[in-house]
Amino acid sequence: MQKLNTTGLQGVFDKYSKDDLRFRLVNSGDINEEYFKLLVQLTKVGEFDQEKVSKFYAQHLENNPYFFLILVEPTGVGSDGKKRAPAGLGTLVIQPKLFRNLCFAGIIEDIVVSSEHRGKGLGTKITSCLRDMAESLGCYKVLLYCEENLQSFYEQPGLEKKGIMLAKYFN
Repeated sequence: MQKLNTTGLQGVFDKYSKDDLRFRLVNSGDINEEYFKLLVQLTKVGEFDQEKVSKFYAQHLENNPYFFLILVEPTGVGSDGKKRAPAGLGTLVIQPKLFRNLCFAGIIEDIVVSSEHRGKGLGTKITSCLRDMAESLGCYKVLLYCEENLQSFYEQPGLEKKGIMLAKYFN
């Protein structure tokens, strides 16, 4: 598999990280119960089993050069002295293309902001960060599929409606 040049990603993360929130790639230690509690706010999630999740992550995601999970985490620790729960998540999937001189396209998926951090523009920042990551990785375009009622939200970071999407869910 061809590896993408990821050297520019830290600059993208630095652009969106602020004093109280840090943007970064997810690592295996982040995939825990707190991570799943945030995913539940987005979609259906199975029962959390750390062993199964760790194995799945190691087999399918950890060394996949075309799959990027980002985490937005509050800096510092909570009043209990523990690491604070994630503020938001997002995914960028890279598709190698055999046209346009063997290029790449990006697909933004699974954006979720914790209920505690909603209404502060974080979803737009996550989308913008993923968009900028796709550009930094050399993608010729980035796509995001969403429900019609969310279209205006996703247009804020510069995305525009192009065509329609069709889907078939298998379960």
